[in-house]
Amino acid sequence: MVHGIGVDIVSKKSICEALERNKEAFLKFVFTEEEIGYACETHDMISHLSAFFAAKESVIKSLGTGWKGGLRLTDIEVSHTVNGAPEINLSGNALKLSHSLGGVKVLVSLSIEDLYVIANAIAVIPSDGSHDE
Repeated sequence: MVHGIGVDIVSKKSICEALERNKEAFLKFVFTEEEIGYACETHDMISHLSAFFAAKESVIKSLGTGWKGGLRLTDIEVSHTVNGAPEINLSGNALKLSHSLGGVKVLVSLSIEDLYVIANAIAVIPSDGSHDE
């Protein structure tokens, strides 16, 4: 069952500007160590950080709660399957929220273009109510 959907578009320029203002604080506030490491190993760090940021915002929208409950951007992590597809891992307050909503699993799709990145997230409640820990 679909709980909610979310979409977000991010200008790569806005991520560049945030990094220029205070790189260390911005990275620490928004991204996990794994996300930073992944982005730094690619040929286009800005595109990946922008995609991760858009994904996090779209996930929050798909959960339908906004920033309530002490959610942090680092509670939402974008990783990749062995085939390279993006996937969402929840921790902290985002994981608690998932449990309270019946074990929501969030699916995400990302698209990167020259100037913008877009992310779409769908929060799904398993039909049997089970969830991954």
